[in-house]
Amino acid sequence: MPTGLEALPPRKLEAYQLFQVEKLSLKDTALKMSETNSIKTTSCLWSLLGVYSLLKKEGVEVEWDEERLLEAVDELGSLFTGKMKSEHEDLVKDLRKRIS
Repeated sequence: MPTGLEALPPRKLEAYQLFQVEKLSLKDTALKMSETNSIKTTSCLWSLLGVYSLLKKEGVEVEWDEERLLEAVDELGSLFTGKMKSEHEDLVKDLRKRIS
């Protein structure tokens, strides 16, 4: 496991491992996580965006497939609203700029 990830809460670490390391889709990540404790797909994405933001802020260098993360945001479409949108809208805009 890359250095710095050990500081993540267990569920956020699980989301990172399943989505980024094991390359599961957002839906499959949420389904796998729900085997131990129910989680909505939107909450799973919110966790992933939080992990991405936190690791970048802390300067923890880990590999991210930013295109897949952005595709997951787009997959939710109109569900990317409210508090999640207000919390991560700038991050998503930055991802779009970096990828294009």
